[in-house]
Amino acid sequence: MVLEMIENIQHLNERELLSLNNVVVKQLKRVRQENAALAKARFSVGDDVCFGNKASRGKRSYKEGTISEIKRTRAVVLVPKSGSWTVPLNMLRAL
Repeated sequence: MVLEMIENIQHLNERELLSLNNVVVKQLKRVRQENAALAKARFSVGDDVCFGNKASRGKRSYKEGTISEIKRTRAVVLVPKSGSWTVPLNMLRAL
């Protein structure tokens, strides 16, 4: 189905492409808002969480901490010896 749509895009004019782009962007925003709402519902202030990659170093390295504040799409996580980090909710994992 997706391959058919990709092939059909080649036959659209500029106005049709702009219209299609607007529809796709709106759908992406809606999906991202739903995902953010689901992630926000999973966590609350005081939860112990982790984020990052165990194989990385620096700011992408694995960290554990406690949520101190939840914003619209991000949470402020207090990490011992590292301070506070503002992390996207979809990157957090419960401990």
